[in-house]
Amino acid sequence: MCDLGHMFNGPNTKGGYGKYWPRKTPWIHLVQDDDGKIVPEMKTLFEAFPDRFVIGTDVAHTPLLKHYEYRIAIFRVLLAQLTANTARKIGYENAEALFAKPGRAR
Repeated sequence: MCDLGHMFNGPNTKGGYGKYWPRKTPWIHLVQDDDGKIVPEMKTLFEAFPDRFVIGTDVAHTPLLKHYEYRIAIFRVLLAQLTANTARKIGYENAEALFAKPGRAR
């Protein structure tokens, strides 16, 4: 599974992995460009493996709550560019499956 927390990018994004923070490395790959458009190779990856990604908001760090609405808006821009099935899986179904109580029917 890959948590997409802090991987988003958009017109008001100042930092985070979406801007190669804290530094550019071979292990950080852009997901969206500065306008929020999904990088083509990432879109291909999302569509090929829709069960492997979840939305992450990083709100465990209280100061980041002030950016919560912006983060959700950018994730919605991302999800709108995917097929309905992939968007649904990444948007909520994968998280539901990951955090489901053992033995609970889905």
